[in-house]
Amino acid sequence: MAQQRIIHFDVEGKGALGFDTRLSSQAFAQAKLSQFITQEGIIVYSDGKTKPWKPAAVIEHQGPQEGTEPVRSSMVIWGPDFKGERFDLLFEDTARQDEALDALRLWIEVRSSAMDLQIPLWPAGTLINLTAKAILFPPERLVMRSLQAEGEDTWFEGAESLVNAELPAADAEAFTAGAILYRILSGTPPFPNRDRDLLHQDIREGVFLPLGLAAPGLDEKTVALVDRAIASSKNPSEKKRPGLKEFRELLGPVNSRQVHSFFRTLDEAEQAKIAEEREQFQKKKNLQVNTRRFVIRNAAIITGICAAALIVVLIVRSVVASHADLPTTAGMKSAEVVQSYYGAFGEMDHTLMDACVFKKAGKGDIEMVTNFYVINKVRQAYEYTAGAVAVIPAQQWVDSGAGPTASPVFGVSDLQIRKTEGDESGDEIHYRASFILWLPEPGNAEAPDTPAGNAQAEAAPALPKGYPYTDELKLIRHKGAWRIAEINREG
Repeated sequence: MAQQRIIHFDVEGKGALGFDTRLSSQAFAQAKLSQFITQEGIIVYSDGKTKPWKPAAVIEHQGPQEGTEPVRSSMVIWGPDFKGERFDLLFEDTARQDEALDALRLWIEVRSSAMDLQIPLWPAGTLINLTAKAILFPPERLVMRSLQAEGEDTWFEGAESLVNAELPAADAEAFTAGAILYRILSGTPPFPNRDRDLLHQDIREGVFLPLGLAAPGLDEKTVALVDRAIASSKNPSEKKRPGLKEFRELLGPVNSRQVHSFFRTLDEAEQAKIAEEREQFQKKKNLQVNTRRFVIRNAAIITGICAAALIVVLIVRSVVASHADLPTTAGMKSAEVVQSYYGAFGEMDHTLMDACVFKKAGKGDIEMVTNFYVINKVRQAYEYTAGAVAVIPAQQWVDSGAGPTASPVFGVSDLQIRKTEGDESGDEIHYRASFILWLPEPGNAEAPDTPAGNAQAEAAPALPKGYPYTDELKLIRHKGAWRIAEINREG
């Protein structure tokens, strides 16, 4: 556990509140941090009364023993003592949920009563005194310096993951209130990403597990309020973000409802259902987010390269011109149609896939394959002089030994189909298909991101990522030819 840098200690026999910079006297002077002494904090009471808090001086203070490291002295900026507890440490303690909830109630009351003041938003480093119903908001830069000295874990969990600096003041307060309430009720932060850039992107795009899945059994009103408070700031279709007033109405005053009263008891069947929904949501969300970010990350390159743009136009024209000669399933048996549909993944033959389905069946699969096809063609055109690496069909890669490769691997392998209902003489037939869908790993610079995480632009040998699925398919006879009418996927 990181050593705390916001400390209570004695100076000349009197209590003091100190902010440890973890710098030696020489480093402190070189960093010119003495200016921090001139910045003021503020103590705000629930009734709206305020009192300034001013740093008094800087002192060289000997800290406690940290593991096997020798005891060292560092410069601490200190001021009058405030008998309060750090907000971030309180709501991170899962054994003190009720106290943390009361602290959040007081935080909301205090901020609501002092809306005209320029109060720092960071909950980390804020000190709360529940007995006196008062909160100390120390000088912002002083808090940030001490928290960063505690290490990345403290900074991510207690500060950056709970603040959306891109929002207007009222919306930003609601976001932070929602993020803290999410943390208290679920025991986990809503935005846990450890990469700073990706963390901010997750916050901006609203990439989080819905609270109803993170805290099973929580009442729907609370779930809806929190999810709305921390939703994407980029989607205009999202419902209006709530204000602190809605949180006050839901949570009640200090010393009112306890955390358990917001939950209902779930039986085993409900728990299993929610666990399955959570797993499915995370798989789907990861795939959507990483695919979208890949396209966004490469959009500027694609747009800026005229030759690649010209190739895209030619591809589109070619697809339009080829509509007159599209493949069909005429003459195929039902099993052949199923095999053709899944075999077309690796060949990136979206026209054959489209021929195998009826109306909107398999729409998501066909859109994914089409996107891979276009991106691959553009990449080949852009990298022509360097010798672009072609995509390897997944089954071909598996048959060749499934070893690391610098080429992107995409498609379906290990396909097994079994007829479950109907026969060739009727007009409807059902199959069950199990398979592994292979997507390129982000370590392969030639391919889109997978749900695994960050992309590293290095053309190094890598293994693709396989996702096992099982599909229930319904085929119908349309104009004398078998077509896939429904695909229900499990995985």
